[in-house]
Amino acid sequence: MAELDKEISRNQKELEQHGRGDAGQAMVLCNLALSLHNQYKQTGEIMDLNEVISLCQSVLDCPPLGHSDQYYLLISLALVYVPAALDLCPMGNSDHAIALSNLAGDLRLRYQKLGRDGDLQEAILLL
Repeated sequence: MAELDKEISRNQKELEQHGRGDAGQAMVLCNLALSLHNQYKQTGEIMDLNEVISLCQSVLDCPPLGHSDQYYLLISLALVYVPAALDLCPMGNSDHAIALSNLAGDLRLRYQKLGRDGDLQEAILLL
């Protein structure tokens, strides 16, 4: 947990260095959201999950990056945002199945773009 706290702190400090609309701000927001989602998975604190969702919304408000950076960022954002939505949607709810399908699709897209075998394996397990 101490390592995760350091990662969150490092991401928060890096975010302070980027002004609103700065080209690197979106990636830092995404990294912070991912760190906080990992913390939520460990602690179950709803405040962390709420912050993840807020950060993901902030990423969407950032100005567009270059084409390849934008694609990677949106896939990364989906991989943070969809699991956060799953955490809010109980098993058995019809929206849960939709969110699982979306997550599997996002993992497949990242696999196609980056070739990470783990993404494809996780997508298969979700379906």
